[in-house]
Amino acid sequence: MPEPTTAISDAVRLTLLDGSTFVVCDQRGDVDGVSAASGFFAADTRFLSRSVLTIDGERGDPVAFEQGAPHVGVFDLEWETGLAVRRELFVGRGLEEAATVWNRSDREVEVMLELELASDFADIFAVKRVEDLGAPGSSEVAPSRPERWQDARTVEFADLDFPARTLVHLAPSPDDADGGVARYRCDSRPVRAGSSASRCSGCWTRRLSSTPTRSRRGFATIDASGTPRSLPGGAPRRGCSRLPKLRSS
Repeated sequence: MPEPTTAISDAVRLTLLDGSTFVVCDQRGDVDGVSAASGFFAADTRFLSRSVLTIDGERGDPVAFEQGAPHVGVFDLEWETGLAVRRELFVGRGLEEAATVWNRSDREVEVMLELELASDFADIFAVKRVEDLGAPGSSEVAPSRPERWQDARTVEFADLDFPARTLVHLAPSPDDADGGVARYRCDSRPVRAGSSASRCSGCWTRRLSSTPTRSRRGFATIDASGTPRSLPGGAPRRGCSRLPKLRSS
């Protein structure tokens, strides 16, 4: 695993943005709802109100964070078991994430990685009002919207009474999915000294792509500047799912 760049000791709130599209997360890269303002926002709407990564039910300890550009963030996490995770977040047309797991212990491990997702489509001004009042948690703003798995790797958050939806594409497909939780069984051997992070037997990667859509008339995609573009016929379309190449060889 690459060496951490900047150590993190205190709980902080971090923002990654591209124009008016942005994500507010904690020092783990999680959107956990502890802060009313946390979430993934586009077109003045929160399209993800929760995105939390755990291994065997435990959240990792943040050890480093690097922000090479306003729209890119790299988060390094560690677990007491010897596992380490690097999360790479990229904000553009949507929210992209790549998470890589390293086994830095001296034994082979089998663990369950979970990603918990939720969306409430809260208006950004309502979010700000709740934050100004000092009310904790995103649940104080709006209830989570229902989710539906379109296929083995795509979950949709939508509400027939509200003209918006969030599509989350996962690769590889989760081994199990229940509601807004995707689960992966991760078998990892120890990383060998001197092995390349892109080839070593002890690393495992999963990718996430979240695409927001909203328009008063039908649906819209959010382009790289965060400006909504209405689509003909009100038909929703997926945003670009291309992932950034952030890891050096």
